[in-house]
Amino acid sequence: MSDITRILIVEDLPSDVDLIEREVRRVLPAGEFLRVETREDFLAALRSFRPDVILSDYKLPRFDGMSALKLALEHAPETPFLLVTNSMNEDTAVACMKAGAWDYIVKNRIKQLGPAVLGGLERKRLRRDQRIAKEKSRRWERVFEEAQFGIAYIDAATDTFIEVNATFARERGYAPEELNGQPTLDICPPEERDAMRRRFREIDERGHAVFESVCLRKDGSRFPVLMEVTSIRDDQGRPVSRVGYALDITDRRKLEEQVRQARMIESIGTLAGGVAHDFNNILTAIVGYAHVTLMNMAQDDPQRSNIESILEAADRAARLTKDLLLFSRKRVGERKPVDLNEVVGKVDKFLKKVIGEDIECRTVLHGAPIPVQADSQQMEQVLMNLAMNARDAMPHGGVFTIRTEPVLPAETFTAAHGHVRPGAYAMITVSDTGKGMDEETRKRIFEPFFTTRDVGKGTGLGLAVVYGIIRQHDGFIDVQSKPGAGTTFRIYLPVLAMGTKREDVSHGEPPVRGTETILLAEDEASVRSLFTTILTRFGYTVIEAVDGEDAVRKFLENQDKVQLLLLDLIMPRRNGKEAHDEIVKRKPGVKTIFASGYSPDLALEKTAFENGVSLIYKPISPVDLLKKVRSVLDGGTDG
Repeated sequence: MSDITRILIVEDLPSDVDLIEREVRRVLPAGEFLRVETREDFLAALRSFRPDVILSDYKLPRFDGMSALKLALEHAPETPFLLVTNSMNEDTAVACMKAGAWDYIVKNRIKQLGPAVLGGLERKRLRRDQRIAKEKSRRWERVFEEAQFGIAYIDAATDTFIEVNATFARERGYAPEELNGQPTLDICPPEERDAMRRRFREIDERGHAVFESVCLRKDGSRFPVLMEVTSIRDDQGRPVSRVGYALDITDRRKLEEQVRQARMIESIGTLAGGVAHDFNNILTAIVGYAHVTLMNMAQDDPQRSNIESILEAADRAARLTKDLLLFSRKRVGERKPVDLNEVVGKVDKFLKKVIGEDIECRTVLHGAPIPVQADSQQMEQVLMNLAMNARDAMPHGGVFTIRTEPVLPAETFTAAHGHVRPGAYAMITVSDTGKGMDEETRKRIFEPFFTTRDVGKGTGLGLAVVYGIIRQHDGFIDVQSKPGAGTTFRIYLPVLAMGTKREDVSHGEPPVRGTETILLAEDEASVRSLFTTILTRFGYTVIEAVDGEDAVRKFLENQDKVQLLLLDLIMPRRNGKEAHDEIVKRKPGVKTIFASGYSPDLALEKTAFENGVSLIYKPISPVDLLKKVRSVLDGGTDG
């Protein structure tokens, strides 16, 4: 008690003050004393001196003990107040005690003062501890009741719930009173119960554990939780109970899955972008020479169908590369304002060829145009991929339906699909009456390379491509399906503001001949030879270069003749952009086309081009190459 030292004495006689101080110092040698005898000084002392105990006479000339007691109870209610007096009968003493005094000492029994002071201070400490404990208890009760995570008290001997908070019960589909007294293992899946028993025993031995587990709801459904459980022991160190904190980590698991898929998509996309360059160079040569061969063939040549088969196979190979780049979002589509009804209507005529005669195709278009910002070819690919999946789901026939309509999804619905922007959407509903799928399959259908088809009958990219295209269009896709009840895909695309003009699609004229001189720089010999063959056949003069350094050198030798640069983007000894930058120092404004076998984003990343550059991507047909060359030569800029 040596740290409690401030004693306030309310007394007018100095001799009595000395007597009181002497007795108190017997038990509190380090006590600090202050004497007052007026109301004003007493109030000032309560504020500044802040006494730990008050010793007051009952009667003073200008003040009295009952008045001091009333002020003390108002301004320092926890401070022990003891009356030390000669003038007090038993009735008065009882009245003072009822008024709030902690004790009273008669001066002719002054020896009782020291123990009485110690007793008052001890009572003060106990009351303070009780108050603090109550405050802590109230705070804990509030946390227990209002916490957004589950809290449960568990009896260690019986493994039953002593008490659970509202969140713990609600997340499991119960009211708190339903769980209180029930076995804890009732909310564990049967196959997890033995492991949970062992874990509880380990917690009782070690004192604490943090782990992930699976909880069982009242309706039988399951959800993942992160648990932190602490063992509570008695004075002998024996475990008597446990307190567990449970956090529903369903959203975290979803986020982890999204991150995992994003990383997988990114890694595969990087791989796809890397191999695209060489693969597309090979395809360019195959497609180009096949087209050149067709140009030299008579229409009735028996070998013509063989060449056309080669082109068909090459086209499928090119689409596979595009699919890889699309699902990994490495290929940016050319989005324009279009009427969704027109896009769906255009693809409708091809569906019967894809889906088969034993399946009824229905198309229900909204009565008014639905303007969206979209790449028509990509949206056609989405619908064709879904149609092919529907065909596989209906091997014995059925009904395949496409419907368009404008909708206004609720914000909670859009937030559940990746926090896409709220507002008006165009919805394409694609449904079939096929065999459907179970929940586990439904959750995985957009994963790259996941397929339910037999080995060799699918790449597993179809729906991953669909997902990639829709996300590129700032939309989202929802899937509903049950075994034996068919499947419904709902695709949501942001609707354009009314009045947005759709761009007319111009198919252009067939390629025309030219007489200009073109500097062609291409490090792949087969592609360089092909481009030279095509261009010279249509009247152009071609100067060939094998890399960027050679291109600069050939240009300096022929700069008065060269009217167009056709530069491969990625070449050894200076890439196409570096060669271009060096050339324009000698001839500003020279018209240029860059060619690349890389995906657009990788091509631009490697060269840091600004917008507006003329780029062609391999594989490219001879007709498209000639049209591009003619377009740039006839234009007033370099792209």
